[in-house]
Amino acid sequence: PAPSVRSDILLLHPCSRPAYCEQLPWSTANEDLVELFQTTGTVEHAEVLFEHGRSKGAGVVQFASIEDATTAVTRFNGFVCL
Repeated sequence: PAPSVRSDILLLHPCSRPAYCEQLPWSTANEDLVELFQTTGTVEHAEVLFEHGRSKGAGVVQFASIEDATTAVTRFNGFVCL
């Protein structure tokens, strides 16, 4: 299932097919991003970003099409994981 935390907000910024996600829970795994975003389209790759062995609370999701990325941004911009 999607990450379960207090009120962390997921903000997406489209840049063609990849979307950048911010303010992710520290416990978010790559698989969590895939599971959440595959509800809006085909996810080719999803990766939580790390620095010095610790999550940066951000990630990148690569979609199969610009339309899938746009749908995800529209649906999840300002999304709150509870």
